Amino acid sequence: MVDWKNKEEVKEYHSFHSRKWYHKNKKRCHKRMKKYRETHREYFKRYNESYKEKKKAWHIKHRKEVIARVKKWNKDNPKRYAELCRQKTKRYQEKYPEKYKAQRYAKKHKQKGSECVVCDSKDNLEFHHIDYKNNKGITLCRKCHKKVHGVGQSDI
Repeated sequence: MVDWKNKEEVKEYHSFHSRKWYHKNKKRCHKRMKKYRETHREYFKRYNESYKEKKKAWHIKHRKEVIARVKKWNKDNPKRYAELCRQKTKRYQEKYPEKYKAQRYAKKHKQKGSECVVCDSKDNLEFHHIDYKNNKGITLCRKCHKKVHGVGQSDI
């Protein structure tokens, strides 16, 4: 028997029975949720857009704090951080096998010329892949490499 004056017992009772009711009436619940989402689609669309804007603004405002917090977490949890890095690398490898192979090849064989093809700089040289399958590419400094990827089209 439930002691109706004890808030914790009442809360537990309602929690249990509402879960029990949900599992009995799952199809009915899903049907009602679907109908609700369809009738309120515009509201959800506007809400999601405004939420994204607010979230972006918050991250821009608190950028330094967030970065510091992430760095601290990475330092405090080296095993978990290493595991997450491995998982991320594995997903990238599975999603872009040719790119991954070409990048590993470029790193291993140091396919870098002596200067940037665009600005003749000799600092921070990187290899820009033009063809991943055949490992064809050019040597660019970091600044020019970012420009090439930032614009999306190379004028080289």
